[in-house]
Amino acid sequence: MRFKSLSNFASTMSPHEVLVRIYVLRATNLQHGEGDCNPFLDVEVFGGYPKYFSTKREPIQKSSNPNFFETFESRVLMPGAAIRIAIRDRRMPELSFLTPRLLTREEGRWVRRPIPVDINLGKRGVGRSEDIGETLIDLDYRWYNSEFRALSRPPVEFRPLFTPNSDNVRGRLEVIVQMINAKEYDTNPRDPFYRPLPILLPPKRRFQVRMVVFGIEDAYNPLNIDKPELVSNYFIKLRLGNRREQERLTDTSKNAADGTGNFNERVMWWIDLPDPNIRPRMKVQIFDAKTGTDDLVAVTDIKLLKLFEEALNSNQTVIRKKQDILAFHPDYPHVQAKISIALEIVPEGLVKEKKCNFGKQSWMLDQHEDYVLPKPFRPVGFSMWNPYAYIDYIIKATIMKTQWSLVMGLLVFPFIPVVFIVVGWIPWWWWLCGGISGSLVLARLVVVMLQKAP
Repeated sequence: MRFKSLSNFASTMSPHEVLVRIYVLRATNLQHGEGDCNPFLDVEVFGGYPKYFSTKREPIQKSSNPNFFETFESRVLMPGAAIRIAIRDRRMPELSFLTPRLLTREEGRWVRRPIPVDINLGKRGVGRSEDIGETLIDLDYRWYNSEFRALSRPPVEFRPLFTPNSDNVRGRLEVIVQMINAKEYDTNPRDPFYRPLPILLPPKRRFQVRMVVFGIEDAYNPLNIDKPELVSNYFIKLRLGNRREQERLTDTSKNAADGTGNFNERVMWWIDLPDPNIRPRMKVQIFDAKTGTDDLVAVTDIKLLKLFEEALNSNQTVIRKKQDILAFHPDYPHVQAKISIALEIVPEGLVKEKKCNFGKQSWMLDQHEDYVLPKPFRPVGFSMWNPYAYIDYIIKATIMKTQWSLVMGLLVFPFIPVVFIVVGWIPWWWWLCGGISGSLVLARLVVVMLQKAP
């Protein structure tokens, strides 16, 4: 028995050549520095050949949740082998500048704005790399584990990422480690059991994202706080993800003096999911249109990750009904504007089931009745040349306020008969007792006040 144990120990400690395949699927919640994250992989196999792999020349662009789906293969001598997988951020500087003000067409209207120009210097060889996190995989623990070697398919491992100088988790990595006896593989390399695992990116599906901007409240330009005579002309800029080409502008709600703006406008984007290059968020900014530079009033971010996942899993229309969200100014915390929005994500195959218009066409009646929006009711400035528009607005606004006052008054009207019935049902001596008790309490209060008087 003793000699058998020594024999097993000797066979275990004798060098074995093992074929190792590393399948790196994806990383999630990468903690990186400021700016966009362009992650790539550095894989080092200790005791193996080839020893080093890198995807530095092809980093994933602008994603904190990258899908790598890379396969690396190496031969190692066991025992004593290990794998270090590091994720690094390729800092690719961009040169951004604005052109002079040019006349461009946006959302069906001509506007004069400077056009932003971005030049990616990283694609021209300029850049540096920063560490995000790494994980160390012990191959001895797997190769000499009978349960691991008995598996028909190796499991997906969810490994935390750390840096050498910190215990804080910097993200998580999904990886598969496949180990094959190199001698058996060389004998029959075409055996289906030894084929690489088929890892493919999930197929992309096309969706249409629709957002309705109803209106804003309590939106005040902090730069005009000392100028109450000025009115504001609000418009909203929406950006899906992190790309400038995904920006949308609403119409301008002019002559707003009470911090409100009415839009009733629908905007739209086409996206392909899953797409690691799209940040799952919606950036909403309120601007006050000026002759020179537009003033930022408030900004907020809407997280869309759960909505995207729900749309992918169900392949059905995902709807979030009308709701209010808060927006803040980065430098003036007292500015807290409310934005009323609704959101809808529609699969491409269901888009044509109900006709839907966008922009100013959202008010038209040639679309499905579920998507018709009322025309926005906005203030009108007074003009000596055409006072009719201003007078018409004043009359309509007065009627709307009167309607609400009348409605509030009529809500009380049904309860008036109930009050008379209750009063008539109470006996007269109850009223007499209540009056006497109240008089005694009042007299007692008067006496106490007179005693306290100097």
